[in-house]
Amino acid sequence: MVVAVGTTDMHSMTQQHQDGKRNKVIQFLEIAKPVIPLTVDNPFPQEKAFGLYAGKEMNVLLQAALTANETALTEDGRLNARYVLPALEPRYVGQLLMFLMYSIAYEGELADVDAYDQPGVEAYKRIMKAELAKA
Repeated sequence: MVVAVGTTDMHSMTQQHQDGKRNKVIQFLEIAKPVIPLTVDNPFPQEKAFGLYAGKEMNVLLQAALTANETALTEDGRLNARYVLPALEPRYVGQLLMFLMYSIAYEGELADVDAYDQPGVEAYKRIMKAELAKA
């Protein structure tokens, strides 16, 4: 899993997502109601490009970028999913995390893999327990 935050990370990873191997599902997380609505200013009035966004809410701009990215991936047949939380509150985050945990178990069943039996991680767990015992 690779986490990208906002449009800076999204932009730097879009080339890989759009033209890279078709071996991943891109998942978007959207918060419908931002905690603090922010309005974008134009710090460089002489630059016309910045003027296009001045006065707009950041949430609207981020949603436009997300929708554009999602649409481009979908049009190219790239697997993607959008999760929308009504607000950034513990109960909604908990619901999303529970959903994602269930999806891991479900995907494991579809692939005939026990998602909770990972012998490849046993080595590091054994070493970590020994290290923690010393602390």
